[in-house]
Amino acid sequence: MIGVLHPDLGIGGAERLIVDVASSLERSDVTVLLYTAHHDIKHCFEETVSKGCRVEWVCIRGGWLPGHLFGCFHVLCANVRCAWAAMRMIIENKAIETAIIDQVFLPILIFRLFSRAKVVFYCHYPDKLLATRSSILRRTYRLLFDALEGLTMSLAHQVIVNSVFTSQAYKLAFRHWSSAEPIVLYPSIRMPEELVVRYLRVSQVQNRTCFLSINRFERKKRLHYAIIALKKLRQKLGSLPGHAPYLILGGGYDTRVDENVHHFSELNRRVYTSAMFDFDEVLFLPSISDELKYSVLRESIALLYTPENEHFGITPLEAMAVGRPVIACDSGGPCETIIHESTGLLVKGGAQGFADGMMYLYQNPVEADRMGNNGRQRVEKNFTLTNFSDKLNGIIN
Repeated sequence: MIGVLHPDLGIGGAERLIVDVASSLERSDVTVLLYTAHHDIKHCFEETVSKGCRVEWVCIRGGWLPGHLFGCFHVLCANVRCAWAAMRMIIENKAIETAIIDQVFLPILIFRLFSRAKVVFYCHYPDKLLATRSSILRRTYRLLFDALEGLTMSLAHQVIVNSVFTSQAYKLAFRHWSSAEPIVLYPSIRMPEELVVRYLRVSQVQNRTCFLSINRFERKKRLHYAIIALKKLRQKLGSLPGHAPYLILGGGYDTRVDENVHHFSELNRRVYTSAMFDFDEVLFLPSISDELKYSVLRESIALLYTPENEHFGITPLEAMAVGRPVIACDSGGPCETIIHESTGLLVKGGAQGFADGMMYLYQNPVEADRMGNNGRQRVEKNFTLTNFSDKLNGIIN
């Protein structure tokens, strides 16, 4: 039996990976239990629900504990909630042989103290490198968690990372701790055929060309760069409304997350109250479904992936899987998935770089299709669930 532990089972990239981990192991005839502190059946991946109910292998433990204290101490609360879930997993399932943990590190210590299970930690990116230290109080607060994170990393039997970029960051962050050499296991995607996707045609997409951006509505994703780049492109083209390309901004949106709500409002104000665009030149699709996402991806010119130094980035693979090129920053994990001028364009991080890439693909549709076809072949060869499952099983066994 294998136990998987994740703090909040929403619809982000980390959650997509954890669901793929559980699904892959299940297909290998392994009994899998996924413990989490939160799972909303109306805001989750389809594999985790069946006939409107939560599937049996998803277990909610620790949800009664607070996720923050007066808007602060999110890291502390996430670790305490998952430590509780880890204890419940150990008590309720004596047969667990391997525990797979991600995002939070305190459960590693719980398993090493109270269980004989092999502990595998999937590191999306070291938490200590993501934390802000803008005040003395915050720096003091982080000292404890930085030390605890380093200690627990050294206690894990195996550490997995999502890219070479993250592997290098991991080694730098924990260079003073004796820990396992991280293994790179790239996240994978389910190919559209496996999803039995019906490529629905959105009426606007049928008659106009569009660029698509899919990301969580967070400031670090730099979605405003896509908006500015579109404005620059339309100014260059000087086309009549209805003929120039437009932009769809879709992605993860959770009303429980203040930043999602606030940044979504900020982007709407930027578009609709600043006279930057006419009403229908930028379309927002929060909490976009898999089916609609693949449909709109299929009909777009290209995907705009605006984060800089992204740890991996699953969305570029989704675009490549349906034969569309990707325009992304030439930094971080996307440099390992996107081949410049073969499956997409890697550009300098500013809005101008994206605008130039958009202009090139808009004016060269044959080239865009060539890159898209190359991208699909690259995904089929390197980033399928089969590849992911085989390597994951090899690591665990």
